[in-house]
Amino acid sequence: MREGLVICENCFYLGHRKTVVKGSSGVECFLWVFFIVPGFIYSAWRRKTRYEVCPECESPEMVLANSPSGKKLFSENRVWTPCGNCLDEQLGSSN
Repeated sequence: MREGLVICENCFYLGHRKTVVKGSSGVECFLWVFFIVPGFIYSAWRRKTRYEVCPECESPEMVLANSPSGKKLFSENRVWTPCGNCLDEQLGSSN
């Protein structure tokens, strides 16, 4: 199984995480062009506040699909998969 495959605990999305960065890239560029030191500080803050969320509902509550809690979410809820048999093989489920 691929390391990044996760299940969202909120909307039950199955797939890869999305990285969200706080702040604005436009403000960052403006600060770098006109004020170098504040630009550096703002860039450092933006890098420090990155986090991963569900691409569908923006919830940070996601678990790895092959973890015990991920397998439980998958089996208890209607999780859409592009190929159910492929996912069973990835999760290590046996029929």
